[in-house]
Amino acid sequence: MTVQGLNVGDELERLIAEGSISMQALTAITGIAPARLKRLLDLEPGLSAAANEFSEDEILRVSGLAGQLTCGAEIGDYERLRAIVETLTAQFELTHENIARLARIEMEELEAFFDDPDSVSWEAKFAMAMRLYYLFHAVLNATAK
Repeated sequence: MTVQGLNVGDELERLIAEGSISMQALTAITGIAPARLKRLLDLEPGLSAAANEFSEDEILRVSGLAGQLTCGAEIGDYERLRAIVETLTAQFELTHENIARLARIEMEELEAFFDDPDSVSWEAKFAMAMRLYYLFHAVLNATAK
């Protein structure tokens, strides 16, 4: 089996070329000035002396963004919704009951989704997704950086 790494610069430049994102948007998202961001995207994969110009945080944020914008698109909607709930429970120590109350979702509906996503109506899944997304970002916004 062959493992192929993600070339962050190539992937983000491909997304720019396809019109999926612009350099201006990448700058706004990452907070890295355009000239510095361009140098970061031009780095070759692996260890490089040029990488010393960038903080570990900058490299991690840009790499994470590239992975999520490219490989993350393959994750299904149900898995994404489950991942939000699992992150809220595992990382932020909220119970399913906490989550249901904060997101104003019936506990039975949340449990039904986890048991069998197809048993929950599209309308209920949409409302659940929007409310869980909002709760997730409220928690992230309050998280210490």
